[in-house]
Amino acid sequence: MARPREFDVETALRAAGERFWASGYQATSIQDIATATGVKPGSLYKAFGDKRSLFLRCVDQYMESRSYKELFITVFDQPLPDCLEALFEAMIEASGADDQRPDENGRLGGCLVTNTAFELAGSDPELATTLKGRLGEMKTLVQFRLVWAQEAGELEPGRDLMALTAYLMTIAQGLLVSARLGEDKAAMRLAAREALKSLER
Repeated sequence: MARPREFDVETALRAAGERFWASGYQATSIQDIATATGVKPGSLYKAFGDKRSLFLRCVDQYMESRSYKELFITVFDQPLPDCLEALFEAMIEASGADDQRPDENGRLGGCLVTNTAFELAGSDPELATTLKGRLGEMKTLVQFRLVWAQEAGELEPGRDLMALTAYLMTIAQGLLVSARLGEDKAAMRLAAREALKSLER
């Protein structure tokens, strides 16, 4: 009979994800993860496989519980401007956050997936491409919300929704990078405000 695990998987994944988020994928070792989770390296390998597999499990948990995709879903039914404003404001509020301590919503600066995709673009294009695919989930969700808004009369019938989606995602990615760099929140809010003006009829 297999012995039961001596640690909670979800808690370990959360702690591991925070370590990857704070330090970056390449700078985080299995020993770092062991220290962060309190789980011995051998147990980590047995439960999750290698570092890459563990990281992808962390990404899965992040996307379903602490990502901006998840946040967007919680405000999805609000009027479109309010929905996007809540998304942008959450990204802005992460700016300048202590890299070692998540905020009350469990978020550090920027986005775990965006940060790592940018980090690995030149050194591990395969993993970076996988992460870009996960980021595409957010793009799909935003486009779906815009289609719904157009059908509900919040956006004019002739609006190019693909172009608008691309524009809003570019703004969102810019805010996430700015948040990671600790940029001035006032300037970020000005940019977000201008983006929201694009929704006006």
